[in-house]
Amino acid sequence: SGIGRGAQEGVLLKGGDSVHTFVKTNTVLFDKTGTLTVGKPQVTRIISYCENEEEILSMTASAEQASDHPLAKAILEHVKEKEIAFSQAEAVEVEKGLGLTAQIKNHCISAGSKKLMENHHITLTERQIQDNLSMQKQSATTVFVAVDGSLRLLIAISDALKPEVKKSIQRLKQMGIHRVAMLT
Repeated sequence: SGIGRGAQEGVLLKGGDSVHTFVKTNTVLFDKTGTLTVGKPQVTRIISYCENEEEILSMTASAEQASDHPLAKAILEHVKEKEIAFSQAEAVEVEKGLGLTAQIKNHCISAGSKKLMENHHITLTERQIQDNLSMQKQSATTVFVAVDGSLRLLIAISDALKPEVKKSIQRLKQMGIHRVAMLT
């Protein structure tokens, strides 16, 4: 039976109606992180809007070490690979789902989403908005880094696709799936 075969392949279906409905499926949506990707985000690009990029990266790492978020870990790993020293941040405040703020060397640093920047009244230039859109079109997650109310860095973080993903998607298309999309 279809349900028995599915169970052998690691797919659990509830009742025969599921099999009949599944046959009509023509679109599959995947969650990106860990499903299609290897699950190890890495910094892929940094756009600097200042002359002291290394110092700002140091401050960013100082703040991000207080977080266990995968994007924070990617930034920390990048800073360590570049052998940039960083210290301990003071007064770190995590804003769930947005990012964090911290005090470092008498400076206020904010690192996180565009929404975090908006919440802290940090104005983005048209160029910065376009840089962000460009990175997102390349499937990168962006982290905005502001110091004392001014955007200093835009960090692109991406996760590599698992090697078998391309073959799996080709197989789905051969099976009649017309659209495959990835949620980010």
